Amino acid sequence: MRLHWAIENQLHWQLDVLLAEDLARSRKKNAPANLTVLCRLALNLLCAEPHKIPLNHKRLKARGNDQDLLRLITHAQ
Repeated sequence: MRLHWAIENQLHWQLDVLLAEDLARSRKKNAPANLTVLCRLALNLLCAEPHKIPLNHKRLKARGNDQDLLRLITHAQ
């Protein structure tokens, strides 16, 4: 039972700290659900990338360089 909550808390912590999901101000219609799907997709892409650097560093590299972003996205195929 504790293992389940550890995994659950880790996922929510990553979404909140890394992607600032709790700060999202989307409240209308399907926007919160759509934003959640995009955040989880982004987190999965970051986790699937094989380089052993922190997720925050991967995110910042992809934001600053188009080649890093393309490598991050195409690696998931």
